[in-house]
Amino acid sequence: MKRKPIPLVLIMALSVLSAGELTLEQARKQALESGWKIRMNQTDNTAREWQKKNVISGYLPNVTYGATLMKMDEKTVDRANMMFPADPALDPLKTRSNSLSHEISVSQPLTNGGMEIIAINIAKHTRSAQISGYKADKEDLILSITKGYFEFLKASEQKSILTADLEWAKKNFETAKIRFSGGMISRPDLIRWQQQVTEKEHALNQMEALGAISRSSLVQTMGKDPLTADSFEPESFETFEKQFATLNNLPDGSISENSRVQSLEAYNLLSEDGRKMAVASFLPKVNAFAKYSKDQAWDEISTVYNKDGTLAGGISLNVPLFSGGRNSTAYLEKKYDAIKSKVELEQTKSGLAVNQIRIREMYNATKESVASAKDLVTVTEESLDMMNTRYNAGQLTQLDLLDMNRALIGAKIGYMTKVLETISLYEEYMIAIGKTEDLK
Repeated sequence: MKRKPIPLVLIMALSVLSAGELTLEQARKQALESGWKIRMNQTDNTAREWQKKNVISGYLPNVTYGATLMKMDEKTVDRANMMFPADPALDPLKTRSNSLSHEISVSQPLTNGGMEIIAINIAKHTRSAQISGYKADKEDLILSITKGYFEFLKASEQKSILTADLEWAKKNFETAKIRFSGGMISRPDLIRWQQQVTEKEHALNQMEALGAISRSSLVQTMGKDPLTADSFEPESFETFEKQFATLNNLPDGSISENSRVQSLEAYNLLSEDGRKMAVASFLPKVNAFAKYSKDQAWDEISTVYNKDGTLAGGISLNVPLFSGGRNSTAYLEKKYDAIKSKVELEQTKSGLAVNQIRIREMYNATKESVASAKDLVTVTEESLDMMNTRYNAGQLTQLDLLDMNRALIGAKIGYMTKVLETISLYEEYMIAIGKTEDLK
């Protein structure tokens, strides 16, 4: 019996009736708008902006105001004033039970061993690392969406393949009943067709479950709740066959343009900034300062004395001489942190270089095998049709027919997998060399 696959138009029509279509581009857009890591990075981006502003403020003057109100008991005041005779000329020197002092001070850093400049560099390099890291996270998310979407698409396409396969088995089972009643086939052949129907129904149910799982995983990667997200179907496989036809050979590129490498290079500069900051802790700090203060005092009989305000200013010098070894140990810690950061950067570059070679070789091998995989589908379909005719004529065993049917299913899945894997490898390679302009 010649297999009559379910028309693609009918499959797509049924999909539209049951759920809307979600394109790969739409899935990426949703992920970049509401993905979990994207939202965290956006918050971190805001924090880094405020960090930069905070560092720059270290160059500005520091202005403070202070006030102190103090009250002493009468016995303490009397003992303090016993040394003063009742001479009006000495009255200003007497201690009073109540006092209030005000002070406004201004401090301007002149030099602190270069710490402010280093701090600005730290903020700049942190921001640079954060931007490159944010871009790398977006690229990783795009690739994760592509792979997750393709898993969902493969499950959907395999469900269509298995649906058509089940219909083929059912039709052969109905034909087998007629042939068995006419004495043309044995009972074991009839039972095997019934068994084929049962097994293919089970395989289809499993694939439907796998499709639901892959859909939930894709939705979660997009930053949505799988329990409340609307149902959807993927684009047709033919869309990606057309995209595959547009792929060219992989361009030359360097991992130096990779966003993850650029982020690690910025973190490497941060480690060096940390070492410089530790060195600056050994250097003197110089500040210019000025302050204005005014004191008031009064006693129980409400006699108030207002002292004239005092204005003072100068330059303060702070030279670290000994800190119990804290500065030295902090310097050594930052020194070896910087060395470790350089080693980690080189290790990452080496790993990415190996990965670049892997992707290129896998891409070339997979892309070259797609044409033969498609030819295999055509040849196997034609062979199955001929074998089906020969089987119905009693010229072929049932087992040979079933083997060819399994080969056809494997060929279809293999061809689809190779096409999607090639597209995925192409995107992964472009991300590896930092050429992501076309990845939206």
